[in-house]
Amino acid sequence: MKTAKTFLIALLPLLMACMACSRQQTPLLETIPADVDYALTFNLTKFVESAGNEEDLSRYEKLLSGWIPEELADNAQEMLKAIDTDMIAGYGYGNNTIITFAIKDKSLLESLMSKAEHKSDKGFSIYRLSGQNLLVKGNQAWLSSSANPGEKISNDISNASDNPFSENGAIAEALDNGQILTVALSPKFIDKAMTDHWPILTLDISDNKLVAQMSGLNTEGENYTLSSLQPLSTDFLRYVPEPFNIACAFGATPAIAWDAIASMAGSIGGYRSMGLMETLLPYLKSIDGTVAFAAGTPDKTIPDDVRFIAMMHMPREVIAKAIGQIGGAMAQMRIPVKRTPDGISATIDGVTYTAAEVDGYLTLASIPISADHSNRFAPYFTGKNGAAFVSIPTLEPYFGSQAGFGMDMQLVIEPRKAEMQLSFPGSNRPITTDILSLIK
Repeated sequence: MKTAKTFLIALLPLLMACMACSRQQTPLLETIPADVDYALTFNLTKFVESAGNEEDLSRYEKLLSGWIPEELADNAQEMLKAIDTDMIAGYGYGNNTIITFAIKDKSLLESLMSKAEHKSDKGFSIYRLSGQNLLVKGNQAWLSSSANPGEKISNDISNASDNPFSENGAIAEALDNGQILTVALSPKFIDKAMTDHWPILTLDISDNKLVAQMSGLNTEGENYTLSSLQPLSTDFLRYVPEPFNIACAFGATPAIAWDAIASMAGSIGGYRSMGLMETLLPYLKSIDGTVAFAAGTPDKTIPDDVRFIAMMHMPREVIAKAIGQIGGAMAQMRIPVKRTPDGISATIDGVTYTAAEVDGYLTLASIPISADHSNRFAPYFTGKNGAAFVSIPTLEPYFGSQAGFGMDMQLVIEPRKAEMQLSFPGSNRPITTDILSLIK
């Protein structure tokens, strides 16, 4: 599947000119079938306005070349005059993604395509571009890589005439919310056993922060309520020292679909990952309470010598079994293991690692386990079902001299939605420009 990320990257070369335009009356969602696997909308006008001046954007034209037909990238400024950039839509089945948009100036668009190979089929004017087909009919256009694009789009429009995406009620309304990017995923595409709630992802920029939200919505406008998490306990923060700059935690319940998570991790990581997940699965299913992880480096900046602590609340008999299995695995690898009052420890390359039972938590750490620490994390975790906070003073060690600024990321998981905010403290540029500089 060409994801929303790919779609964004594909359109970035067009961002070399900023313009104001009014929404055309072409109802794009009326031409998209209701049964698609996914649909998305992208507000190119708003994205341009958030991205700063043309000089900042044009530096990335070479980086992004090849993602869209050269004919479109070469005529970027004129293309922006020819199309409605307030809403560009995408949809697809499986990995076959179609992009569609309204045309503001058909004569200009046709003149830009005058050198392209051209044919007519199924009532469309079809221009063969490098790797794509541009189809034009009335005041609407489509980008498709299908072998028979005229037949494909004609069939989609026919299906949409009987059952348009706009009939999906609140899902269709969510796609027309004015956010920079909105993606709706069909429940059947994610998991055939899911209910009728569509996962909805939105991306927008507010106060120079990138704000992403994820929720579940059905056609009646009812939000999905996540019942597999419970309020987390902040007790773990007593064990996290101040130099740490990464922390995440969530309140787990037995309702979490660990089997599905393990299967997904195994499919991504291959046989070794699958074997590890099969070993861990019985322990994961025993978790009933807070799962927390925190990490950091002694001087907060150099990405070396990262230390960590992980804590998982589970029955003490399960903790004892897990510690015994960890000790047995170390013994097989001929790593000297020491017994401690609460578990075991082993020193590897000068770092002492500990597996112990601490206040009902299976605790794994590469730092001394002590409950007398204080830190700045409490406001981010108190009263949450799940949360994460990352604060990196400077990204330069990771991305080079072009990243002379820091990064703050905050994630909050609530029963009906999850929200992530990303910012780059120390930068005086638009956040879009900073993001582009990091992917250069």
